[in-house]
Amino acid sequence: GTKVLRSESPYVPRALTFDGSGRVEATEQVDGEETMLYAASNWTVEIWVNPDATLTNAGSYAVLQRELISNGADNFVVGLDVATNGALTAFGGFDREDDGHSTFAVDTGTAVIPRGEWTHLAASFSAEEGTLVLYKNGVEQVRGTDTGAQPVTAGAGRIYLGSTGFVGLLKEARVWNATRTGAQVYGNYSMTLIFSAYQMENSFHCEGS
Repeated sequence: GTKVLRSESPYVPRALTFDGSGRVEATEQVDGEETMLYAASNWTVEIWVNPDATLTNAGSYAVLQRELISNGADNFVVGLDVATNGALTAFGGFDREDDGHSTFAVDTGTAVIPRGEWTHLAASFSAEEGTLVLYKNGVEQVRGTDTGAQPVTAGAGRIYLGSTGFVGLLKEARVWNATRTGAQVYGNYSMTLIFSAYQMENSFHCEGS
C-alpha cells in the first residue's frame, strides 16, 4: 500500500534529461551549513546512464561525482569518455589526497558503452586494500590497485549529476559509504532501492530536465 509520509510511495520511475548545458547539484548543507555529509574513504557509487546518439564530441564527461568546494578535487567520480573515433567507454576514480591530487582511475577500455539504451555503471574503492573496481551492468570490467592511494575527503563538498557537454539521461544514482563486493553490486544493480539501506548514504531518484 501507499506510505503516506513518503514521497516515493507509490514509486514512479523517472530520469533526468541533460542537453549538454550543465549539471545538477545535490547539496551537502545541513541547517544551512556546508558539511562533509557524503565524504567517504571507502565507497561505492552507482548510476544508470543512457547516452544520447549526439554525444560524439571527444572528451570526458562526469555523470556522478562528489566534488570538494574548496578546490574542485573529486572524492569519487564515474563518467564517460568519448574517443576521437567516437567510441564511448566508462571510467571511475578519484583525486588522491596522498599525491597532490593526482588522479587514480580505471576505465572499461575496449568495452564500449552503447548510445540510446540504459547501462548501469558502478565503481568501488577500498582504502585498506587500495583497490578500485569498475562495473558495467553488475559485472566487473577492470580493477586497479595502489596500496598508497587515498581519496580526498577533507572538506565540504557537493554531489553532482551530469556535466557540461553530457547529453543523455541519468537515473537511480546511489552513494554508499562502504566498499560493496562484486556479488552485492550484481545482486542489486537491477533492483530499485526506494528506501534506506544499510551503509547507503543516499539514493537519488531522478526526474525532470
